[in-house]
Amino acid sequence: MTISFLNAVSILATCWVIHWIIWRFRTPKNHQNALFSIFGLGIISIIGLELIYSRISFLEALNSAILSSLGALTYISLYSLIEEQSPSLWLVNYLSKKKKNRESEFILKENLRKTVKSLIIKRINLLKKDNCIVVKGKKIECSKKGKFYANLFNKGKIYFDL
Repeated sequence: MTISFLNAVSILATCWVIHWIIWRFRTPKNHQNALFSIFGLGIISIIGLELIYSRISFLEALNSAILSSLGALTYISLYSLIEEQSPSLWLVNYLSKKKKNRESEFILKENLRKTVKSLIIKRINLLKKDNCIVVKGKKIECSKKGKFYANLFNKGKIYFDL
């Protein structure tokens, strides 16, 4: 099992490096599809090569595939959180950059309001780009893909009792 775990970690690290290199040269329009492709093809390719060259047994390959797939799904689902700062993280970063690590409540609320508004606009644009929402005039609707992800996350919240 240790070999499977180390193998899964190395597969994820390799896929992450490929992801980082691709994002350095050109950020894809659809982040989620690109991440699924990178991690999916990376996991299948690396495990396939290991099986062909008999570096690992079929059971170890299966364990590695399951572990690395779970890690990849976690990374893909949390990627948008990594990409944008949450208001809580923004607040801590903002205060830590101040000389005395404090700010008046009014200025803090005003700056936070501007940041949250900017964050919401960025999030809407990202969801449009990923085809999770559709903007029709002044209304925003959830697409089939958006409903699928919403149901997936809601079931995950129920499963993990969040």
